[in-house]
Amino acid sequence: MSSRTGRCRATARPFVIPLLQRPAVRWPQGILEKGYIFVEIPSNLTTGERIRLLRESRGMSRPVLAGLCGRGPDWLKKIESGERELRSHALLMRLAGALQLDDLQLLTGSDAEVATPVGGGRLTHSSMPAIWEAVMARPLLWDLPQTPPDPAALQARVDEAWRLWHDSDRNRTQVGARLPALIRDAETAVRALEGSRRRAACVALSETYRLTGQATAYIAPAEMAWVVADRALAAAQASDNPSAIAAAAWSLGNILRSTASADEAIGFVQDAASLLRPHLDGAPADWRGIYGAL
Repeated sequence: MSSRTGRCRATARPFVIPLLQRPAVRWPQGILEKGYIFVEIPSNLTTGERIRLLRESRGMSRPVLAGLCGRGPDWLKKIESGERELRSHALLMRLAGALQLDDLQLLTGSDAEVATPVGGGRLTHSSMPAIWEAVMARPLLWDLPQTPPDPAALQARVDEAWRLWHDSDRNRTQVGARLPALIRDAETAVRALEGSRRRAACVALSETYRLTGQATAYIAPAEMAWVVADRALAAAQASDNPSAIAAAAWSLGNILRSTASADEAIGFVQDAASLLRPHLDGAPADWRGIYGAL
């Protein structure tokens, strides 16, 4: 989603986030009206305070924003608290890009008449073109292998990618490099297999798309985020696996929440929790974890 500025005010400047078209509703950081969130930025805020306000308005955690800028969360915490002054123009531009701003003055509070544009309003990442191609250019006809894929081996690759996402200090880059092949192989396996082996491949495909959503958060265009979340849920439903369905529902619920569809998000995850609840007695720990997350 791109961002734009609104009209100037004496004491505050509105930061505008385009969202889905819907009637005006209350939002934690402002008012959503005709598809836009208007976030008031008092003119007396420091750069660090502005960064925090804009970060929270996007529902972005401190580690995520810092990571998009190639820094650690402690660095960003010191910037936001005013303990450390931010003088680097390059870092300001990276922060503005990660926050999807189109004008650096939203961060600096400068009253200069000439705006400082932020190119593209979005950070790019080296892994995105290949991931975009794998997701958005999915073929209608598949060249299926002569030897059926092994769903257990596929799931092992997915599990390893998830471990890398949680453990690596360069997770976005390292996981992003694996995702295109993993997406294509999981899609191929679902089409090549039948019965219980196909359902197992559907679980792997759903988890692959969930990981894609995590790895491309805040750098992927909004339309791809919706596609990825929807495919994760569709694959999970095809697997008939309650845990996979619930996990995919959690991901799609977050997409709904991030677009100010709070009521829809709550109802959606409550339904998913109800689906999983009868299976919790004696269930694996990760099933209980998913239930708790919902």
